[in-house]
Amino acid sequence: QELEAVTSPRHLAVWPLQDMLRWLCWFEAADEEVIDKGTLVQLLLDKGEDLPAPGFLGETAESNFLTQVQGRVSAVKDAATALLSQLSKELLTAEALERTRHSWFPNGRAKQ
Repeated sequence: QELEAVTSPRHLAVWPLQDMLRWLCWFEAADEEVIDKGTLVQLLLDKGEDLPAPGFLGETAESNFLTQVQGRVSAVKDAATALLSQLSKELLTAEALERTRHSWFPNGRAKQ
């Protein structure tokens, strides 16, 4: 939706610098034919403290690593949940089988 609204350069005036730089890098167009590097340097100097580190400075590697860790943790959680569910079913089956093998007192103890 946001991209559909861009039909002229003035529509990009409200975009954060970081987003525009990411698109320029994606199109491999961050060169002097497309962008005035002097203006970019001045913008970076003026707004540099407010900008997060760009992806090419290592943010992407850390983000990818965290995504992989989250995926593996999720897989372990799913496996543990499946195992616990299976054990619970087996326990209920074993209890039901054992219960049928004995006579029971009203207090819940098995008659021997």
